[in-house]
Formats: sequence, C-alpha cells, structure tokens
Amino acid sequence: MQQRSKMCGALGLLALSGVAMAQPANDNWADARAVSGVGTAFDTDNVGAVTDGPSNCGLMASDVWFCWTASADGSVSATTCNGVGYDSVISVYDGCGDPATLATLGCNDDSCGLQSRVLFTAVAGRSYLVQIGGFNGAMGTGTWQVADPNAPLVSVTNPANGHRYTMHTGRTWTEAEALAVSLGGHLVTINDAAENEFVRASVLGFDGVDRRGWIGFNDVASEGNFVWSSGEAASFTNWNGGEPNNANGTEHYTEMLGGSGAWNDQPDGGNGFGQVPIIEYGVTCIADVDDGSGTGTPDGGVTIDDLLYYLGLFADGNIRADVDNGTFTGTPDGGVTIDDLLYFLSRYADGC
Repeated sequence: MQQRSKMCGALGLLALSGVAMAQPANDNWADARAVSGVGTAFDTDNVGAVTDGPSNCGLMASDVWFCWTASADGSVSATTCNGVGYDSVISVYDGCGDPATLATLGCNDDSCGLQSRVLFTAVAGRSYLVQIGGFNGAMGTGTWQVADPNAPLVSVTNPANGHRYTMHTGRTWTEAEALAVSLGGHLVTINDAAENEFVRASVLGFDGVDRRGWIGFNDVASEGNFVWSSGEAASFTNWNGGEPNNANGTEHYTEMLGGSGAWNDQPDGGNGFGQVPIIEYGVTCIADVDDGSGTGTPDGGVTIDDLLYYLGLFADGNIRADVDNGTFTGTPDGGVTIDDLLYFLSRYADGC
C-alpha cells in the first residue's frame, strides 16, 4: 500500500510546527453545513480543522461536518473518491446532532486508493451527519458527494463485438456480480487479448486513473477450476506472474490490474483495494426498455410502453436515458441530451 506518511505534505508539517491555521466554518459538528442532492459535488476543506468527533475507523482526525438531507428513499454512497487529494476518512451517522448520541451507519478509510466511500440506505426527508477527516490528521481541500452507487462511472460500446461495458463504484466481487445481473449483464467475460486491452484502456482506465477492477473469472465452485460467471467457455487468460496462488486459501475471485491488464486472484472483499465492477452486456435492443409495468424491465419487443417509459426517463434527466453521444453509434457519454432522445427515437422507429 502507499505510504501514508507522504500524504500529509506541507499542510501537515505546518500543523506540527505550531503555525496557526484558520478553522473551517463547519469544523464542529454543531456547525455542520446543510447540503442535499445526489450527484452534486460539495466543497470540503479540513485545513486547520481540529478533531471533535469519534474516530470510528482509520485514525480519523482534523474533521469537518455536513448534514445531508435525502430527497428520496434508496441506497446511496457518501464518497470522496476522485474528489480529494489527501488520505481521507468518512463516517455517516443516522440523523444530525451530537455524533456521540447517534448510530453510526458506516465508516471507511481506504475504499478507492486513499479516498473513502460509505454505503447506506437513505429515507426521504431524513437527515444524516457526515464526518470527513484525514487519516492521522491529513489535511486538504476538494469535493465529496452523495452518489447513486449503481450509476455507471463510464459506459462504452466495443466496436469489435457490439457489446456494452459499464464500470461502477467499488464493492465486493459477490456484490459486483449481483449488481451486474440486476442490470441485465454479468461481470465481464474476456475472450482474447484485444478485448482485454479494450477493457483495460477504455473501461477500467477510461480517465487515466490506475485502478483495479473485478472480472467474472472465479473458482468458487471448485478450487483451481476457474469459470466465467456468464457461463461462457474459458478460452483466454492473462494471469500476472505467479498467479493465481490462492493466498490464505480464500482467493477465489479475479481482478484486473489497471496498469498492465494482468489478472490476479483475490478474496471476495479484495483486500481493501476497492475493486470496481466491470459489467458486460450483450448486443441489446436500445428501444426495448419496459414491459408496461413501469419498472424498466425489457420484454423482448418494442411497443408504445417502451416509448412512454423512455420519455419519462429523459424528462427526469435519468442516467438510464443516456444512450448516445451524438455519433449515432449507441455510445453513452455520461449525460442526458437531445442526442439521446434523437437516437432512441430512431431505434424505436426501426423496431430496435
């Protein structure tokens, strides 16, 4: 793991030397900053902050506070991933007030590199206290957000096979495969070196960040006999040197290393590296989005139900309405614009 001692930097040295730094306005839990919204980046700055809350994990210190209010029921994640440059720690409490009197919903130190993510279930209208600090007092500035943990971080179509791939926030391999199935796919099956490189460069490393990702290869059913969760036959492997080694007898799941694309076996929890799910979907009918139930369940046909359901998604700005980037190739771009509507209507008119 990276050396934490390098992460405090000049700010930490100033603090140790006794140089006074102004305290943030939300340094104390009683002054928690009120925020709301999902997918909105909130500024955070713990430079000069003191510690006035519990350290539930990761040697939490130099904390600042937020009171986030949910607008809808559902699973969410409070995260600093890709938002701050220091070694962060985050805790979430049920309610806003004195954290000593509140139930802790979760605490995390390193979920995505040295940044943090806590999953919890929100209830509409309820407020939650969010404590953000640094490991051993690390300080810095940046952003954090409450995010939909199932929204894709990237969605891209491979022109070689017509399959779509998405990447999502980190979780266990078992949780990742369950998410993939719920979305109509499986953790990625890799059939050759070209697909392996496409997944590494265009999905796992789409933004230049070196991260680790779960793929569908596993030997849960029979030690040493790796199979794809999709049920496809295994015709290609790309193991790192000396792998798989089943360290401690618990490594039954496969990760891809972002730097090289090589594979390594890991336990279900991933040894704290915050592996992200890489999900693959077969060639799909873009226009088949609902079976008339209003739940977004495709039924193998294209009817007025699909059009009505999609128009609702588009009007709400729902990320599921993101089906094209203006190229008319069916490649999502992370936003919902008129390009998506025009592409969907074209596919609907064509019957798929």
